[in-house]
Amino acid sequence: MQIIAVDTGRDKTKIATYNKKISIKSIVGDWHIRNLSNGGDYEVIINGENYFVSDLAERESYAPRKMTTKSKIHEETKILFLTAIGLISEEVRPYIITGVPVDQFNPDVKQEMLTLLKGEYYIKINGQSKHIIIDDFTIAPEGGGAFYYALSQFPFLEKNKVRIIDIGSRTINHICVNDKIFINKDSGTLNYGSLILEESTLTHEQFASKIIADLSKRWLEFNQKNDIVLLTGGGSIQLERWLKPQFPNCRIVDEPIFANVLGYLKMGEMKWQKQTAR
Repeated sequence: MQIIAVDTGRDKTKIATYNKKISIKSIVGDWHIRNLSNGGDYEVIINGENYFVSDLAERESYAPRKMTTKSKIHEETKILFLTAIGLISEEVRPYIITGVPVDQFNPDVKQEMLTLLKGEYYIKINGQSKHIIIDDFTIAPEGGGAFYYALSQFPFLEKNKVRIIDIGSRTINHICVNDKIFINKDSGTLNYGSLILEESTLTHEQFASKIIADLSKRWLEFNQKNDIVLLTGGGSIQLERWLKPQFPNCRIVDEPIFANVLGYLKMGEMKWQKQTAR
C-alpha cells in the first residue's frame, strides 16, 4: 500500500511518500516543440494533452499560469496534482490525501475536489510513463497536517490546546486543536499570505502585527499562559522573529515548508490502516 500526500500550494506544490519528498513550482503553461532545449522540469502529457510545468513553464511557456485564485477547483490544480502523483507514484492505485483551506473545508468543496481529481490517467513526464487510477483519496484541512507532523517533534501537544498558524504565500490558515480534536469556532483562513511582503510596502514587523491583530479578533478564548502556538508554512520562516515574542508558548515546527504534506501522510496512514485492519 502506497500513501501519497499532495499539497498544491499557490507558490509550490509539495509531494511526499514515506521515503521521498519533492517540491515543484505551482506554474502550468502551454506546450510547444522546442528546437532549443536545455532540459529542466517538466514536460508532461496527461491523457494526450501536453503541458510545461514548474520552472520549464515559467521559462518557456508563452502564457504561464500561476495558482492565484482563491479556490483550488480549477484545471491548474488538476495538472499540478497529476504531475505530482506521476513523479512519485509506484502503484497504479495509490492512496492519496490532499488539503484545502479551512474556510473551504465543507462538503460542497470537498465533493468538487473529488469530482475534479478522480479518474483514470495515462501520465508521461519527461518520457517516463505512468498509469494511475485515482479512486480512493481523502481531503484534510490545510494546517491540520502540520499538527500531526509536529506530534513527533513535540509529543506533549497531544494533551494540550494547540493553535496552528500556517503561513502560505496567499493564505494563512489557523487551526485550533484540543486533545487531538479540531475546534471549528477558533479555526479559519485569513485571505492573504506572505506574498503581501512582495506586493506592498509592509515590513516584516508590520505584517506580523497585522496577523496578530486579525487572529486576536478570532481567538476570543486564547489563553496566553496555557495555549501552545505552532508556526508552520514557508512564511513562518520569514516572520518567526516577530511572531514568537507575541506568544509565550510558541514553537516553529521542523521543516515548515513540508510540515503540512508530511502531516497529511500521517493522517492518511491512520485512515487507511484502520480500514485495512477491518
